[in-house]
Amino acid sequence: MSSAECRRRWRHSLRGTLGLRLGLTVAVAMGGLFAVIDYLVDAELYRRFDTGLAGRAQALTAYLGAPGAGPRPPIEALLPQFNSQGHTDFYQVWDGRGAVLARSASSHGRDLARPAQASGDGAYYDLDLPDGHRGRALARVVPLPAEDPRGALLVVVAEEREALDALERRLHRILLTGTGGTLLLVLLLTAWSLRRALAPLDAFGRAVAELPLDGSARPPAGDDLPSELAPVAGKLAATLERLLAALERERRFSRDLAHELRTPLAEARLLAELARRQPGAAEGNLAQLDAALAEMTSIVDGLLYLARVEAGSEQPQPEPVDLAALLATQAERYRTPAAEHGLDWQLRVEPCWVLADATLLERLLAILFDNAVQHAPRGDCLRAHCACDPPALWLENAAPLLEPADLGHLAERFFHRHEGGNEAHAGLGLALARALSAALGLQLAFTLDGGRLRVSLGGFAPVRADPAQD
Repeated sequence: MSSAECRRRWRHSLRGTLGLRLGLTVAVAMGGLFAVIDYLVDAELYRRFDTGLAGRAQALTAYLGAPGAGPRPPIEALLPQFNSQGHTDFYQVWDGRGAVLARSASSHGRDLARPAQASGDGAYYDLDLPDGHRGRALARVVPLPAEDPRGALLVVVAEEREALDALERRLHRILLTGTGGTLLLVLLLTAWSLRRALAPLDAFGRAVAELPLDGSARPPAGDDLPSELAPVAGKLAATLERLLAALERERRFSRDLAHELRTPLAEARLLAELARRQPGAAEGNLAQLDAALAEMTSIVDGLLYLARVEAGSEQPQPEPVDLAALLATQAERYRTPAAEHGLDWQLRVEPCWVLADATLLERLLAILFDNAVQHAPRGDCLRAHCACDPPALWLENAAPLLEPADLGHLAERFFHRHEGGNEAHAGLGLALARALSAALGLQLAFTLDGGRLRVSLGGFAPVRADPAQD
């Protein structure tokens, strides 16, 4: 991978973005802290330095400004830092006409730089001292009595500041080293924390990237992800599950369609060939061809509707439904087909209102009634029962060829009992019934007792009040 690609991936990665922003935030915070501490330290150093200058200026002003009362010792005797051996403290005094009245012995006859402006409150400024070192000075104007011929005094007191500058530089180095070390430590800890914190996200990403699309593995749950990302992981897992389920439905639909249409298509081609070769027998061949095409149409329609139901395209719209009336209506609708098969109905219902999608429930009951009529032996009595506490219904018919081991396969696609089973049906009815019951949130169950098959439907949401009485 090239360096440009690495930089691009780093800029677009969550770890890189968080690391950069946290690093910039910490750097700005540490830089601001460095500036504040440096300002406070420098201010305190200069305050102490200037306080010392002000004290010496006050003493010198009191000494020079006092009226004469006889001989006084030289100022160097009182303040030895101004003598000729000293080289850190200096002073110089000018009268109102600008004549030098006095200077420290440490100046060795050289003048101190005068400030541009001075006042009674004093003015601090930096200057070059007579010995060539850098210094800091305080200039103050001292007014004198009117009878004093000196007029006013300009007193300048200076002190070498190189020791102060060296201390300031040392403190700067300490602050810079401490701030830089702290920043480096924080950045390292931030990188380590990000790596640890995002490790579940990395594992989740790898698991999703390596997830096979053949339905052999489930999407990762993402339980270890942070709470902020858990909804995203949950939605992604649900989306992947739906995608894998859709792929599996598509493969199953294609496989079932190709398998089940192979025989009817072969029959249709054979009948069409016979009709072409034997024009006199075309009517009978066309009738068989029509039956074969009807079977193919039934298979395709059943598979398509089953695919829609399993995909969730048929969304239920719950409403109050009279379950007893719906069951009675379906029993009456299938009474004539039952009679044609030599069957009779025994119907027992209790008034029962439930919340369900009337259209889907009606289609589900039609499938169950049709399955009972088509597969019950002649002379059987079909039974349908609706109960209300709890709401449930079941249909029962004789099934002498079924065995207990077959119950788990009844709702599978294209399941047939070959020994005398009804091959006129594609075998999609109970599979569609199972899908519709799942869409409605109901439980479809099969039991076999004494050679009779009972198909039970439960899990209805009851309606407490009868809407017909409102």
